[in-house]
Amino acid sequence: MKLLIIRPQLAADKTAQLAAHAGMEPSTMPLFEVQPVAWAIPPADNFDGLLVTSANALRNCGDVGAGVKKLPLLAVGETTAEKARQLGYDVKLVGTSGNAELLTEARKRGFANILWLAGKHRTVSHEDDGIISNTVSVYESRAVPPPSDFAERIGNTDVVALHSSRAAQHLSALVTKHDLPREDISIAVLSSKIAEQAGSGWRDVVIAKTPDDAALLLAAQSLAR
Repeated sequence: MKLLIIRPQLAADKTAQLAAHAGMEPSTMPLFEVQPVAWAIPPADNFDGLLVTSANALRNCGDVGAGVKKLPLLAVGETTAEKARQLGYDVKLVGTSGNAELLTEARKRGFANILWLAGKHRTVSHEDDGIISNTVSVYESRAVPPPSDFAERIGNTDVVALHSSRAAQHLSALVTKHDLPREDISIAVLSSKIAEQAGSGWRDVVIAKTPDDAALLLAAQSLAR
């Protein structure tokens, strides 16, 4: 099975490595690049927890300060959690179904004032109300122009992997711009929210059971014909 990965290069390479180990034929075509943005470190005493929904935040936040770094960390996805552990964060909770599920569990455990280290472009959710007291953008994922052989590469793959809502929106827009038939394109997505952002009309849409590469690859493999 040919898998096309469009996330930023560093992350795309890691996904491709896992896909190759799983017996797939991965290729990367990054349509985004991740860059840090300037941000101010808020006082750690204002918070009782630190939320990270993407390993990109940890790779690009720089020196977050000893106080903030020592806050109990809540991570979405095992990949994010593992990166946090490698960097010395105190991982207390790992969500397997996105923000809402993780924040619900956090409330049950007494968290009430969480600092979210986020991307500049993020999905705002009503479930965040009341528990996330501050959100700071520490990185942004910038769309880059597609390669000249974009249409050819899309047509020569079995499944396109989508790791974010912005990736889903960007791919959808490019497919429309290049007048490619959606009914010939299959996508594997990391969450139901990403599937919604991708829109309709695709040949197949499969959703990972948990927000991590292992589950995403299993979902993609389910489309093998």
